[in-house]
Amino acid sequence: MSRTAILLLCCLSGLRSAHGDPVPVSTERTAPQVLLIVKGSRASGKLLQNVEDQLLTSRHYRIVLMQGLVPLMQQADNQAAIRSKSAQIIEEGRQAMVALDQALALSRLTAARDLLAQSFVRYYDARILAQVHLLLGVVYLEQQARPDLARQEFVEVHQLDSSFALDAHYSPRVRTAFTEAEHNLPQQPVPPPDDVERLARLAGATAAMVLTVQEAGEQSLVQGSMFLAERGAYTTVESRLVSVTDADRSQRQTTALGGQLRRMLEVRFPLPGPPPKRIKKPKQAKQPIPPPPPPWYLRWYTLATAGVVVTAAIVLPLTLRTKTSDLEVRW
Repeated sequence: MSRTAILLLCCLSGLRSAHGDPVPVSTERTAPQVLLIVKGSRASGKLLQNVEDQLLTSRHYRIVLMQGLVPLMQQADNQAAIRSKSAQIIEEGRQAMVALDQALALSRLTAARDLLAQSFVRYYDARILAQVHLLLGVVYLEQQARPDLARQEFVEVHQLDSSFALDAHYSPRVRTAFTEAEHNLPQQPVPPPDDVERLARLAGATAAMVLTVQEAGEQSLVQGSMFLAERGAYTTVESRLVSVTDADRSQRQTTALGGQLRRMLEVRFPLPGPPPKRIKKPKQAKQPIPPPPPPWYLRWYTLATAGVVVTAAIVLPLTLRTKTSDLEVRW
């Protein structure tokens, strides 16, 4: 092995990361990651599955599912002790409700709601946050006579957990208001941009696709919203009214929507083109090798000088001889 090759191997073996592990040397392009957030009931799972299947067929990006982020979300919340802190605050709010201390109950339950809203709990254990909204709705309805605020809290409960059911100890008044809120739910909202940005940062994704379903009788509104992390906002929204009663038709409609959403992402993340071809320069014809120069005694200036000297040597004596002869004749 040559000395240059040995030096090159030594340099490559010295490349290590901050943790001491060797750094892989690769020129392969890494596809950008797109976080997929799905919000819908169990009944709409089949509709959303068709959309997901289309999103997963592209080579322009890599889909990161929310299920894969659950350990990271729990780790982040555990480091901030979110669940233990919120559990203590919720218990203080319950005790204040039993003691009919409206001000303290509202203060503690509102603090618990705000603390949990800043965490990832709604994405891996939504029932905890739903329980807080329920208690707030009960306080607004029975202790403060604010049915409008109570309805907002009950709506939050249904949107967080569609299978949430009341325990037997709640009053008929609370049960009636809770059921009315369930039957008059507004359109399923998309997650707030701040939440999606935190989730995308946790997943290392540059964009997110949020799928929601709003059921309305024999039709469902399936919506896809694209979120760009660099802008911190939603940029594009596409939706389709999908038939619930006709399975074949709903499959075609959701498949078409998924293909449209996939193309939106592909425009955002185009594949790199092939590397430019190296243009080979045309080979130049070999020039003929000129003959070597003649020796000095054969060069033109040497011959010319020699000719001048020889001519002078011949002509000059002849000239002098002619003049001498003329003089002799004259005498």
